[in-house]
Amino acid sequence: PGLLPARAVESSRAMSRTSWREESARKVRVLVTGSGYIAQHLVCALDLSRYEVTYSHRGESAPWSVGGVSSVRLEVCEAASAAAALWSVLPDVVVHTAAMSSPRACEAAPAEAEATNCPLELLEAMFAAVPDALLIQLSTDIVLGGREEAYGDGGIGVEAARRAIEEARPVNAYGRSKAAFERRLLEWPRCVIFRSSNVVGPPAPVTGDGKFVQWLRAQLEDGSSEVELWQDEVRSFVDVRQVLAAVIAAVEAHALPYVPAPARVRALELAAIKPAETASEERNARETYPPVFFHLNLGGPEPLSRLDLGRALVKAHGDRDRLAKLRGLSRPPDQQASPLRVHLDSSNLTRYLGVTPVPIAAALAHALRDPAAATAAQPDFSSSS
Repeated sequence: PGLLPARAVESSRAMSRTSWREESARKVRVLVTGSGYIAQHLVCALDLSRYEVTYSHRGESAPWSVGGVSSVRLEVCEAASAAAALWSVLPDVVVHTAAMSSPRACEAAPAEAEATNCPLELLEAMFAAVPDALLIQLSTDIVLGGREEAYGDGGIGVEAARRAIEEARPVNAYGRSKAAFERRLLEWPRCVIFRSSNVVGPPAPVTGDGKFVQWLRAQLEDGSSEVELWQDEVRSFVDVRQVLAAVIAAVEAHALPYVPAPARVRALELAAIKPAETASEERNARETYPPVFFHLNLGGPEPLSRLDLGRALVKAHGDRDRLAKLRGLSRPPDQQASPLRVHLDSSNLTRYLGVTPVPIAAALAHALRDPAAATAAQPDFSSSS
């Protein structure tokens, strides 16, 4: 209910599934929405002998290519684009990483942030084309308002997730838009929501784009007198390998290749017209594709400020003389529309998926191992930005 608008019904009537290959042993199809940092690491980490991988991009042409990986144009908040992409790929798994992720940009354009980060058109297209697909959502810890004690998650099950989502108190447009999508995903029968903290890792494997660690390393090595870092904003910085391990564990445990049947196509139409007539069909589908719902924190084990991260980076780099370059300061008033302290308890990640949070020292050692980390062009993460 709530996920079968008229457009979805019309799509199911208009488009044929005859192009699907009815092979029970085929590769699992994975669609990764987005082409940014996490998307690049993920498509390079997935085993192409087991998965048929496609990533999405917004422009007319693909921004990059990886051998054995396909691409498709997808505007997640445009109905026609979402429908075309979903019917073209027909994924068994959708890993949703695409987002308007700059809090400052979201605050300046909240309507655009809501449309992009809570893309109902994507859900409509999925319901029409792949109603039993596993949907993995990369959410954010910014949906939380901030407090001294650690935040738990919903763990397993829709009702527990609902309680965790209702307890979120986002304080900015970015957090509100991501929280809105978490609420809508309570209606999706096969879903894993990861609330991720700030990611630490080497540059993106294709484009070389970096994160805060690459910016900070460049600042420490450029000879400037000091580097100012906030000492009161706290996050559970997470190793990119932990993010990838969590997503892949969810895919391996819960992805199922979908072999279509003509009756299932007709059921999509009937569901909006005569629900009682499709009850048996829906029960059969649920037996074949059992409901899955996880709501899991995805953070590192230590609560760290940016200053703490800077000190850990200097130690990992092996040049402790640079500690003197670091200067802590409080977050300025113009940055207050963001939670101050958000520490994630990620113990359920281990309990349900077997993924252990990575200590920051190991995460930074991995991030610094790539020689491109110090030279790739990086965005500005200065404390004043």
